[in-house]
Amino acid sequence: MRGVLHGSARRFQGVSEADARRLFPEPAAVPPAYAIYKERIYFTPGFACFGPRCRAAMVLHEAVHVFDRRSGQPDIHISEWDEPRFSSLTPDQAIHNPSAYASFAAQVHHERLEWPRCDRFGAGRPDD
Repeated sequence: MRGVLHGSARRFQGVSEADARRLFPEPAAVPPAYAIYKERIYFTPGFACFGPRCRAAMVLHEAVHVFDRRSGQPDIHISEWDEPRFSSLTPDQAIHNPSAYASFAAQVHHERLEWPRCDRFGAGRPDD
């Protein structure tokens, strides 16, 4: 993750909604950000509409997808807002879950062991 963030000049790229539609055809919503394994994080115009903590959680989440092939598997790619599934991940699944990294970073920042759903950052709290 550190490598992805330090390499942001080559790992972060803005894309138009039309370009994103190639990967997310109708009726799927175009996400504010997405990543492609071993490539980069792509930011769509919608990314700028979110608050700073929400965007930080998204960047951390997407960074995991750049280096962890398993992070997108349906049984692993569980949102921190999808309870009780998120809290029920096994340790082997959680270590590959991109939302777990974003949530853990916020826990460390706020020096909190307990991190209930209502305190988490990300798409579930878009204005934060």
